[in-house]
Amino acid sequence: MKVLCSHSWNVIPVEAIRIQQRICERVIRTGKVSHPQFVAGADAAFDVEANRVYAAVVVLRFPRLEPVETVVG
Repeated sequence: MKVLCSHSWNVIPVEAIRIQQRICERVIRTGKVSHPQFVAGADAAFDVEANRVYAAVVVLRFPRLEPVETVVG
């Protein structure tokens, strides 16, 4: 899995929100996928005490829902 990181995320919360708003504009929300082969799920959590973000993404083959790739960081 290639992860595109265009910046370090070493920004203040207001700038992080702006970045996320720009990124979400790239999501295609129209049309219909007639025969999807893969689905994915993602989650992230922030540990205030450790000042650290934990994230995970899993890609599943559809419709069997068998894991194809998992990334945790």
